[in-house]
Amino acid sequence: MSRILRRYVPGHFRQPWRLAGRLLQTRDPAAFAAMSFAALGVAFSPFDLLLSLLESSGQGAVAGETGPLLFICGAPRVGTTLVHQTLVKHLPVSHFTNLTSLFPSAPLAATRLFGRFLGEPVREYRSFYGRTTRLSGLNDALYLWDRWLGHDRLDPAPQLNDEATREMREFFIAWRGLTERPLVAKCNRLNAAAATVAKALPEARFICIEREPVWHAQSLLQARAMITGDPRAPYGLTGGAGGEADDPIASVVEQVRFHRALAEKQEQLVGAERFWRVPYEEFCRDPRVLLGHAAETLWPSHERPQLPEEVEPHRVANRRTVDAETFERIEKSLAEAA
Repeated sequence: MSRILRRYVPGHFRQPWRLAGRLLQTRDPAAFAAMSFAALGVAFSPFDLLLSLLESSGQGAVAGETGPLLFICGAPRVGTTLVHQTLVKHLPVSHFTNLTSLFPSAPLAATRLFGRFLGEPVREYRSFYGRTTRLSGLNDALYLWDRWLGHDRLDPAPQLNDEATREMREFFIAWRGLTERPLVAKCNRLNAAAATVAKALPEARFICIEREPVWHAQSLLQARAMITGDPRAPYGLTGGAGGEADDPIASVVEQVRFHRALAEKQEQLVGAERFWRVPYEEFCRDPRVLLGHAAETLWPSHERPQLPEEVEPHRVANRRTVDAETFERIEKSLAEAA
């Protein structure tokens, strides 16, 4: 049971029952949905095992094409979910859903059997720390990447062996055959693995979202308190050993700097034509720019879908939400680290 639960609550999250209590206190529908899907996933695990027998019959051939793949990545708390939702809302692409998260061993079979009954994936731009509402809502499918990159989601340099590379290609070929659409998927973990995945999937492009450092650090600090229950405990990938920090503000500032350096490294290794670094604030002001770039990448000119004449800008969620003293310390620490 513990192994099954860890599919939905990562192993580095301590005291998951206290986390559930904090989520209940938020009264956020997406937080409630996240807990519901975790419970359903555990309940459906026997059915998931049965469906996995059908899953294997849908793969196995290395021939075929994955089609264009567009992966959204970046540090935690930079706006990757909002970018993912916007692209899926306005472009005719395939995507992973909360339905597939209920069947982590058989996402292809589950989509084949039940996908036709799902509604629109994005009706409103609602999420809670990357979690969305409804079965048709977008899911980052970390359970898939765990298969190929390993289960340690805090590994700063995940690698692919030959078997994982083959299985990954087979999966995306099968996904393309099932959906007949280009794939747009989000996985923050690819901020550390883009170069590795790019070698295995030459069809892939990456959108790396970055946020103004002071607002990013503030959001990470609050995420630590909400998700881990302790601002000293890391939330998401860090450059350190992953243990508790004596100074949480210095720790989140270092985490912001680490992810900036990581993005620079991935851009150098993959190339700017395949690894796009996109500021969150610029995206919010004019989402249509990135939509156009994505459409040009996913379809040849004669098949490219018509973009909306106008796409409403998003509200930039950059405002002080901690006390003035804490915010000043964040600003000072960033200035000293520059």
